Order: sequence, then C-alpha cells, then structure tokens
Amino acid sequence: MVNPAYLTNIAINKLGVNGNYTLPCDLLKQAAQLDDNFSYQAHYLGAYSTLRSGDINGTSNKAAQERVEKAGQALFHFENALHQIENIAMPQLQSAILSLGPESEGTPLAKQIDNKLRLLTTTQSNITKNIAYLRDHNDPGKSKIKVADDSLQFYNELFRGIVSQK
Repeated sequence: MVNPAYLTNIAINKLGVNGNYTLPCDLLKQAAQLDDNFSYQAHYLGAYSTLRSGDINGTSNKAAQERVEKAGQALFHFENALHQIENIAMPQLQSAILSLGPESEGTPLAKQIDNKLRLLTTTQSNITKNIAYLRDHNDPGKSKIKVADDSLQFYNELFRGIVSQK
C-alpha cells in the first residue's frame, strides 16, 4: 500500500523542477485517490499545481481554453479539500477536544489540537476565497488566473516543518 502523505511529500519536492508540474499533478491525484477522508492536503496542493501546469499565460484561444480547463480541475480539488476539512477533519478534532474534557485545557495535546484547528480554519478560509475567485474568473475573456511561486514555497516550507517535527 502506498502512503498518501508520502506521495504528497514527493510531489512537493518535484513541484516546478525544470518547469514541470505534470509529475506533481499526477502524484497528487494518486495521493488524493488513496484516501477519501483525509487527502485534503493532496487536493489543496493539487489545485495549485494544476493551475501552474500547462500554458496558463498564453494569449491564444487554445491557452484561454486550457486556463478554463485547469481552473475547473482546480475547483474540483479545492471543493474536495473544503468538503474533507469541514465535514471530516475539523469535526474529528472538535470531538477530540470535547472528549478530553475541560481539565485538559492548556495541556500540550489540547494546544496541539487547537493549533491544528486554527490552521484548518485558515485553510478553509483560503479555499473558500479561491473557489469564489475561480468561479468569478473561469471565463476565457476574463483575467488570467496566476499562482505565485511564493504561495507554493510557503506551502512547501509549512509541510516540511510539520514533517520534520514528527
């Protein structure tokens, strides 16, 4: 069995190497398919890498159509990530806090769960904004959709920080 977190990590390390986003997109798609409940990281990063792949900056009709297709694929990934965060990950962590009881407030475990919930809340907000933006701009005649390299770099550093703490 292949570990989705491992595939996601490999994809992060391959993002944009030699200008290639095809391999990371394929790895993230595979990682997302391995776990229907907790693959939101793969979906979230998959949306960004999908937007970066292909000729998203061209001016031809073909490039405009490709941007529309990529935006549709990114919407799929963002919507799946949002669904998993709102309906699975966050309720599970909230249940864990309730199970610990009030006497656990301030303990290292309670702080860790609270920090994870805050991170998921921020991610949830970002995904909601991204979905709205993509829906508003998913038209060949509208503004080009671009993803900044620093967005991917931030996610890469965040993911590495989480992995190195284990």
